Amino acid sequence: MATSLIAFGANLGNRTDSLDRTVHRLSEHPLVEVTARSRPHQTKPVGGPPGQDDFLNAALLINTTLSPRQLLKLLQDVEIELGRKRVERWSQRTIDLDLLLYDSLILNEDNLQVPHSHMSFRRFVLEPAAEIAAALVHPQNGWTIQQLLEHLQSAANYVALVGRPGSGKTSVASRVTKRLSGQPLLTPAAPNVTTNENEMKLIEQRSAILARFDTTAPGNFAVSDFWLPQSVAYLAHHHDKETTRPLTAGVQQALSEAVHPKLRILIDVALAGPEGVQRHLREMALQPQQGPLLHLTTADPEVLLQEIEAAVQSMR
Repeated sequence: MATSLIAFGANLGNRTDSLDRTVHRLSEHPLVEVTARSRPHQTKPVGGPPGQDDFLNAALLINTTLSPRQLLKLLQDVEIELGRKRVERWSQRTIDLDLLLYDSLILNEDNLQVPHSHMSFRRFVLEPAAEIAAALVHPQNGWTIQQLLEHLQSAANYVALVGRPGSGKTSVASRVTKRLSGQPLLTPAAPNVTTNENEMKLIEQRSAILARFDTTAPGNFAVSDFWLPQSVAYLAHHHDKETTRPLTAGVQQALSEAVHPKLRILIDVALAGPEGVQRHLREMALQPQQGPLLHLTTADPEVLLQEIEAAVQSMR
């Protein structure tokens, strides 16, 4: 049997009754065994139209012999039975069910991503999930549910954007922080030539920018148009390993002393020019044990803005 973690919530109608009916409906299925249920958590809606009521969110741990596709179909059937109508993204709903984890499986298919692409940084997901599944491991980033929640609670309120020049990072960082009353942390003017010396200088400048950000002030948050380790990806693209080896110690020292982001957002879009830099950035950002990552593949600036705003709000 597979162990699966499910998030569910409601902000329309009798929310408590909707959660209870959901658990009852899943428990009735002959191939599903509900093994744990969190208490309900009242949370503010994230994204979507204004004026929505608060959600009741909870988590379920189940054992099942259903395949991931079959389980997703069951969750969607329960949503329909309980009156879910998909009118607008992130709008109010009678019930919402999300498949978060299915054993240690990693799937990236049409309409089915496991682990759920937003679970690692959403407070309204992690808090109930940690009650019943604290030791479960996110198979992509390698952290447990408890580690993800502790990171969310303790990390600096700082989001790092990762992507090639021209991907829209600077514009999006400025717009998000303006709309949400945050602070943009923007890359200083950089030389056009990628060398060890230039990249080390950039790392020092960016580290200084992060050091000036007050992480202790209540409500403060920042969005940067850089991620410190990206210099390694640029050098890996432009130079061989022997050329970049002397930089390693200096980079590791700078990274160990720098403020680490609460969330990294990879803007992974096709741009003119060679793909190598973006490939190195993607490979580096997707490595495990680096904390939460939101992987976006759209070049639409309005969609990027909407996604990043919602991500920032969901961490609060």
